[in-house]
Amino acid sequence: MFEEPAAWGAAISFFAMLVSAAFAFFAGNAAKQSLKNQDKLVRMERFRLEQEQRERVRSWGDAVVGAMQAAIDCAEIPQDDGIRESARIELAGKLSEFTDRGRWLFENVNDTRHENWKEGAFQGFRPKVLDTVVAAIRLVRPNERHEALDKRALIDTKRRFVSEIQELVKPSLAQAELDQLAEE
Repeated sequence: MFEEPAAWGAAISFFAMLVSAAFAFFAGNAAKQSLKNQDKLVRMERFRLEQEQRERVRSWGDAVVGAMQAAIDCAEIPQDDGIRESARIELAGKLSEFTDRGRWLFENVNDTRHENWKEGAFQGFRPKVLDTVVAAIRLVRPNERHEALDKRALIDTKRRFVSEIQELVKPSLAQAELDQLAEE
């Protein structure tokens, strides 16, 4: 059929071009798939890092909620008992500690005009989540008038705190992100 060397050369060149086009097509698809896989790996790593941060916030929030609940329970201790005052002092100290630990998770909104004379972590405006812990401290800390603990105010403060933590942890968003990654 192909008796002339030029015809053979043309056929071989044509066949080589088809093989090269096929390899280019498959290489392009492999590169495209590799990019998709790399993109998914990046999204999975980002999700993992976000989950680690969510877990740190949740763990800190667990401890704060425990202290707030202890303060609510402290309101049931008879006021004339000296145990209540020492429990209040201890709980106020614990909540103060949690406020400072919370600063490692949530920075103040920096405003050079507000409290710029304070140390760096205390300049600017506190995030709402820390404001609720400070509010609990103010409710719990014993004062010179020996006022009773306001159980209702403590419950309301704890509820605000739980809502703030839920907004930060976003459990439904985390689940939606996980579901989306699993579908891919």
